[in-house]
Amino acid sequence: MFIAGLTEKIRDSIFFQDDNHVVYPVGHNVCLYNIEERSQRFIPGLDGSERITALAVSRSKRYIAIAEGTDKTPICSIYDLQTLKRRKLLASTEIKDRSYCSIAFSQTNMEKMLVTLTEKSSPEQTDQTVYVWQWDKSKCLCLQTIQHPLGDIFGTQVSFSNTDHNIVLVTGKGTYQYFRV
Repeated sequence: MFIAGLTEKIRDSIFFQDDNHVVYPVGHNVCLYNIEERSQRFIPGLDGSERITALAVSRSKRYIAIAEGTDKTPICSIYDLQTLKRRKLLASTEIKDRSYCSIAFSQTNMEKMLVTLTEKSSPEQTDQTVYVWQWDKSKCLCLQTIQHPLGDIFGTQVSFSNTDHNIVLVTGKGTYQYFRV
């Protein structure tokens, strides 16, 4: 199956919502494509954001998290995939980076936790930050800055442990780090 508009710039960016629906980014939107009916529904990007930088679908396939970069601070929106209504918007003026490169839902704890990893935006940047959110309350529970003294080492993916939502893993080029929440 060929999917028009699928980008390679977003890692792990295509998901099955169910047996008949595929979810993927296209342009500044997220498309929900019905394979049987060959129809599409869209979640548009937020006004003022530059691009979609990361996606995650919850284990139950009920929610989707869409990270978008802006000129000031990254934004992450949580949508209900059944109604396509936005449930929460996660943003903080305290975050100094412009975008997230990876986001993930917890596999346990009723999928109410989300982890985000800021994107390394320049070769001179020597740190990234992991944020753990309780998204249903729009609350940042904790953060951890990761120092990369060498310019070519950085994290590209973040995830929760499958069995313990208090453990976060960051992986990437030269990076494999566990953190306890």
